[in-house]
Amino acid sequence: MLKKILISLILCSCLFAEAKYSDMSTEELLALIGYVKSDNETQLALELAKRVNQMDDNEKQVYNQFKEDLEHAQK
Repeated sequence: MLKKILISLILCSCLFAEAKYSDMSTEELLALIGYVKSDNETQLALELAKRVNQMDDNEKQVYNQFKEDLEHAQK
């Protein structure tokens, strides 16, 4: 329950403030997928791309799905 509240607060703060993705954890960034403005999706993808080597298999799966969705949306 606490985790859901924390993620909700993070999402709300990022929606109203310019996101500084480099200051966020990988888990926080992955939780933002689908909630960031389309203008910021590329920045989010770039920050996640920097962290791929440190991601576990589950995080990589979420990231790869996001990357595919982003590529399809840009076509």
